[in-house]
Parts: sequence; C-alpha cells; structure tokens
Amino acid sequence: MTNVEEIGVFSESAPEAKRRKDRERKRTQRARDKSAKAAESETLQQAWERHSEKLKQDDPALYAYFFQRHQELADLEMEISDCEDFARGLHVEAKPQIAECWRDTQNEFEKHGECNYGAIDRREGFHPSGLTYDASDPYRWFGFRDRLSVDCFFIITRALVKYALTTKDESLDSAIVDCAVAEFTKRFTAWEINPGLIKLIRVYRGLPPEEPPTWEFLKASDGYCQKVPRSIAEGYRSKGIVFMSPAQLERLAEGRRNLE
Repeated sequence: MTNVEEIGVFSESAPEAKRRKDRERKRTQRARDKSAKAAESETLQQAWERHSEKLKQDDPALYAYFFQRHQELADLEMEISDCEDFARGLHVEAKPQIAECWRDTQNEFEKHGECNYGAIDRREGFHPSGLTYDASDPYRWFGFRDRLSVDCFFIITRALVKYALTTKDESLDSAIVDCAVAEFTKRFTAWEINPGLIKLIRVYRGLPPEEPPTWEFLKASDGYCQKVPRSIAEGYRSKGIVFMSPAQLERLAEGRRNLE
C-alpha cells in the first residue's frame, strides 16, 4: 500500500503542458464568445440591467449618482404630465403646484436643456451590446436619463399659461406667471396652434386680441401698385400668381371675349 507522503508532485512533459494551456485558452475564448453572443441577442432593457449591475459593482457611488439623477427627472416629468392634465380640465388625484413645477422645469431646462431620447433610441449602433460600458454616456449604457425629455419645457409652460389666463387663479405667484408668459411669447408662440390661447396672451400683455395685419405693395408690370395685407402678398408669391393692374385685367378679359 502506497504511503501518502511518498506521492510526489505531479509533473507534466512540455507537450502535455502546451496541450493544457491550449485547452485553457480555448475554454476562455468559448466563454467570451458565449457571453458576446448572449449580449447580441438581449433586449435593450436587459442590456441596460446588465451594464447597470456591472457599474454598481465597479463604482457604487457613480451608480448611485446616475440613479438618483434619473429618478429626479422621472419625478419631474410625471409632475409635468399631471399639470398638463390639470390645465386641460382632466381629473388628477390632487391639485398640482403648477407654478412651482414650471419654475423647477425652467431651472432644469436652462442648466441642462432637453434630449430627444426617441431619436437616440433609433440611432444606428445605439444598442449597448458590448461586454464593457462607457460611463460618459449613461443613457446609452445604463438607461439613466440626465436631461429632460424633449418638449417638457414647452408642455409645462403652455399648461401654466393656459391655466393662469383662463382661470385667473389668484393663488398663483404672479411673478412666475409673468415669466411663463414671457418665455412662451419668446420661444413657443410659433408652436401654438390654438388661436384662443394666443389671443389671451396678447390681452394679458395689453395688446389687441388680434395682431394687426402687416401691409405690402404689389406691383404690376405696367407700374400699377396696390397695398394689400402681407398674407395676401405671400399667397400670390407661394402660388406663383402674377399680380395684374385693373387695366391689364380688362385687356385680358376683352381678349377672352374676342375669342368666343
């Protein structure tokens, strides 16, 4: 019977050592290929979760910062949605602090702007299928937003202006309402398709409900000029209509009568 102490350390020849190392290398490569294949077939949400777990292990403080920032923006956007519903007269659980929400959104917008996340999602090569991540792009790799979604500032500004000017709620901070009206006039008047809201804004600013027309002169080829609203002049230009004087129109009509 062999004594345990007599058992020597296992030794291998050079060819055996080479075979063993080749097997270990191939085993490692198969594991990498398997992980890469799984990463390519995973959904966007699965990729975000995988990279987030890796970031949480690598840098817990950075993960906590990204997560907290994302949650703050999500809460603000939910509040913006509630304010929009409230301004439209829809039922909400509690009356939102619409002026304060506008102020917070303005501060966020001025500091960081907005982001069209839908356009980013559709960008070629956006899917974070790699085995490693780039922490400088938190939305692509972890799904953490660092800016407001596009149009948030427009939505809350319109909601506050509409609510304030239609209800004349005296509990609103008048200074905030003035700022919101000024921002809407500066940034978003061209976006608004509701003429009633534009009229309310003009009256609030001490202007006539209707903007007076801007006039232009149309000139015929014979030198005749006529003053018309700019909208009519633009209509002539956009449709390629040649402006004619009364004398030219009469000659044209006479020529048509002679052809009959």
